[in-house]
Amino acid sequence: MNKKYQSFEDKVFAVVVILLLIKVIYILLSIGDVTSVQFMNSFFGTLFFGILILVLLRGFTGNFDDFFSGNGDGYDSSVYIRESVFDKIAQKYRDLAEKNIHEGNYQKAAYIYLKLLKDPYTAASTLYDGGHYLEAAAINLNYLKNEERAGECFEKGKSYSEALKLYKKLELHEKTGDVYLLMNNRKDALIYFEKAITSHVSLKQYIKASLIYQFKIESFSKTQEMLMNGWDENADAQNCLQHYFDNIVKPETLLTEIQSVYENKTTERNLESFLQIIKLQYKKDEALQQKVKTISYEIIAKLIDQKPEICSELAFFNQDNVSITKDILKFKLNKKRK
Repeated sequence: MNKKYQSFEDKVFAVVVILLLIKVIYILLSIGDVTSVQFMNSFFGTLFFGILILVLLRGFTGNFDDFFSGNGDGYDSSVYIRESVFDKIAQKYRDLAEKNIHEGNYQKAAYIYLKLLKDPYTAASTLYDGGHYLEAAAINLNYLKNEERAGECFEKGKSYSEALKLYKKLELHEKTGDVYLLMNNRKDALIYFEKAITSHVSLKQYIKASLIYQFKIESFSKTQEMLMNGWDENADAQNCLQHYFDNIVKPETLLTEIQSVYENKTTERNLESFLQIIKLQYKKDEALQQKVKTISYEIIAKLIDQKPEICSELAFFNQDNVSITKDILKFKLNKKRK
């Protein structure tokens, strides 16, 4: 194609594109509702008119093939212009969606995200934020294929039967139990909570299992039993025993439990972990301090030959004793020399 004609066509194309953009912005600003028939008719009418001009122009220059195939010196610049135009239109949609959200029109905003911007994720979250839970559930199911999130939306929207269908299908036992509780069906809720606990125990997730007993089933004895199992089986043992002691409110009961675990549930493998745990209990109540201190000293004495650095733990129980740090340092130096 003659370069003169090509240059002229590029300029005409650019002018048409700019006119289209101006038209789109004008429509959006004037009618304010991108979902209306007015906008669709006006926009596509303008777009059709612009395309017709370009087709006629290419026809008169005898170069239809270049127009449809994208060949020619002006191809790259034309693509860039077109992409830029659609980016600007998309940004205008986003701005309009944000405006609708700000004004509380969550459904209109969601329509823009879903139909015009092809963004179902943001559409679903917009509906959820606006309290349109069932519509959010539909998008999660039909567009995002996220059944768990759809179940959460149904649950939030009090469509409990739909939530139960999805949770049972996905074997989300604890969530199934939660929904039954919302339906005041404690009997079935307990069945599914036990299923969830069995699943956690099979994976040695004793803290998760204990939390269901504590807050859903509300059984203190089962909660403590589950946490002690974690300590015995060395499955996140330190955290399990820490939770076990934290659940005990009365100082005298806590002291009894600390003594019992020390005498019956500690070995060389977990003695140091036990020491770190009872240090956290030490400052809870003055009634605990002397006994905890005595037990701690016994543990340090048992471990000091194999692990001399453990003598540093003495400083924790003697924070008002200035000379203790010096004595510990001397002890470590003497051990190193030997």
